[in-house]
Amino acid sequence: WVLNFVAHWNAVTLCKKLLQAGVDIGITTTRVRWSALHVAALNNSVDALRVMVAPATSLHLHTRNKNGETPLMIAERKGHTECVSILKGCSQHTSTDLEPKHYHTVL
Repeated sequence: WVLNFVAHWNAVTLCKKLLQAGVDIGITTTRVRWSALHVAALNNSVDALRVMVAPATSLHLHTRNKNGETPLMIAERKGHTECVSILKGCSQHTSTDLEPKHYHTVL
C-alpha cells in the first residue's frame, strides 16, 4: 500500500526508489483491490504514472478493482486525458492475451 500512497501524492522520486527496491507494482488493497496504477489514474498523478508504467506488465495494466475498472477506465471516467494517453500508449496495454478466450467446436 506504500506505493499507492506515493502514487496518490505523485511523489516521483520516492516512487522510483520503491520500484528500484523491488516493491511489487501489482499489489492491490485487500477490500477494494486498487493498485498504485489505479490510484495514479484516479488522482491524475501523471508523473508517477509515467514511472510506474515502464515496469508494468499487461497483467498490471489490466488489473480490475472491486468495481471491475482498470486504471485506464478510471482515467477515462475522471477525464484525465494525459493519464489516458499514457495508459493507451503503453505497448503492453494493447495486449488482449488476458481476455477470456471462447473456443467453439463442432461438438
